[in-house]
Formats: sequence, structure tokens, C-alpha cells
Amino acid sequence: RMLWVGMEPGGLVLRGLAGQKLNEIGRVNLAEGDAVTHKIAFDALHNRAGAGPVGICLPSEQVLRREVTLPLAAAENLPQVLGFELGRQTPFTASQAYYDQRLLREDRGANRLHVLLGVASKTIVDQSLSRLTDWGITPQAIVVSDELESTGECLDLLPPGLRPKPSRARYWLYAAMAGVTLALLAVLLAIPLWKKREVVIALHPVLTQAQRQAEAVDELKREQERLLAEYNFSTEH
Repeated sequence: RMLWVGMEPGGLVLRGLAGQKLNEIGRVNLAEGDAVTHKIAFDALHNRAGAGPVGICLPSEQVLRREVTLPLAAAENLPQVLGFELGRQTPFTASQAYYDQRLLREDRGANRLHVLLGVASKTIVDQSLSRLTDWGITPQAIVVSDELESTGECLDLLPPGLRPKPSRARYWLYAAMAGVTLALLAVLLAIPLWKKREVVIALHPVLTQAQRQAEAVDELKREQERLLAEYNFSTEH
């Protein structure tokens, strides 16, 4: 349901994703008319597309992506480490760009972490952010168009402070999932105990019969010992 806004020279394009393909829904000509006209035109497009949540889609040429190698220990504080590395790894500093990262692989033998770093100029991104926020739209994500049309995970260049917070419904969903997991675990632990109980119940008559037979054998043994004692007593006299 996400709708994706792309900024082009003199205009804004609204697209929807279907089958891993971005399809154009409509355009707003920013070179003509005033701010009110632009907002009315965008709202019309947005409503026609279903008024879903909106994200910003950047063309690939506006995002610098490169693989960065870091010590394995950097995984504990990866965003902050990359913030310090930004000036060395890219033409931007942390104050000039928005960035995100995706873990590619860990090489524990070489004590190295391989990370995909994506960086976009704040000047470019802020233009799109400012335009949408002026229209009362809160972007949910900022992604790169070619990643959006792929099957993999997308980098999200939306600043962490602007990212949407998980809804209470999601917290309740997580709690419900945890409850179901605990219930299933309890069932799995109870099944062996229940089976053992059934085995004990099934064996109870057998054990009772065996106990009776053992008592009968003991009784015969005591009777035999009594008769032998009487016989030995009579032969001695």
C-alpha cells in the first residue's frame, strides 16, 4: 500500500509498486501554479491512489553505495561507527548526509565485518522532506528506486528521529506471539509427562498382579520353611 514520491526537475512523480515494478500514478507540475495549487494536485493524486502511507524514492544516481570493511567489534555500535567513518569513506561528513547500512557478512576468521553503506546528500533529501511535510505528509521511509524494485532488503535513508514508531497494535501482536510461543513450549514439555502418566496408569494393573504373585510366592516360601522346621524337629526326637 506504500506510495512512492520521486522529485524530478520541475515536478513530482507519485508511483505505486506492483510486482516489484514501480508504476507511475501521476505527476504534479511544480513549475506552474502556486503552493496551494501544488498541494491540491498532490492530494488528488494521493486520494486517487488510495491515500496510503507515503515514502520517498530516490534515483540510484543520488545515492552513494559502497562496501565498507570494519573490525568485527564495530557490530555492537555500527551506526555510530559509520558516522565517524563517513568523512573517510565518502565525500560527505555526518552533518552533510543521511546514511543507512546493511550487514553483508561477517568474516570471523579475519575479524572483519563487511557492510553496505548508503549515503545521500542532506540538501537533496531535505528538499523532498520539506515539500511533503509542508503538505501535511509524514514520509515513512526513504529508499533507492533500484532496491525497491528488487527482492532484497532496502536501505532506509530516513533519519532515525523521523522514522515511525511501532504502533501499540504491533506491541500487542508481539506479546500475543510470545504468549503463543510459551503456551506451545509448555505443551511440548507437558507431553512427555502426560505420556509417562499414561504408561504408569497402563502398567498399574500389571504391577498389582505382579505384586500379588510375589506375595503368594513369599507365602509359599514361608510355609515351606515351617514344614521343614517341623520335619527336622520330629526326626531329632
